[in-house]
Order: sequence, then structure tokens, then C-alpha cells
Amino acid sequence: SRLKTSQSKYFIPVSIFQNKLGALENIILYLKDELNLSYHTIASLLERDDRTIWSMYNKTKAKMKNEK
Repeated sequence: SRLKTSQSKYFIPVSIFQNKLGALENIILYLKDELNLSYHTIASLLERDDRTIWSMYNKTKAKMKNEK
């Protein structure tokens, strides 16, 4: 099926995908850390539950901390 697109006021640079993290992890980190969006806003944009976004964000931060 065709990919559905819609207008958004948020721009995600391709450069955030240059690490070993998954695509969704990178997107969540960027939206939270760089754009300072709330978990609820990110969840709405990505059509996920707020708790899923919170969990993924915290697990990804821990993963990054352990890799250093």
C-alpha cells in the first residue's frame, strides 16, 4: 500500500541516524532532548502510548550511558 504522509511542524534531520540505536530510539531521543517535547506529545506524533515512549526513552538513555 502507499505510504501516507502529512504535514508536520517538526523536522527530523537524517544525521540523527548515524549511531547504533534503532530508528524509533533515535527519533524519541531527538524529539525529547533537542525539541523538548513532552512524552505525551511524542506519543501522539508516533501513535504510541505515553508509557511506551517513557520506557523507550529511559532504556535508550541507560543504553547510551553503558556504552560510554
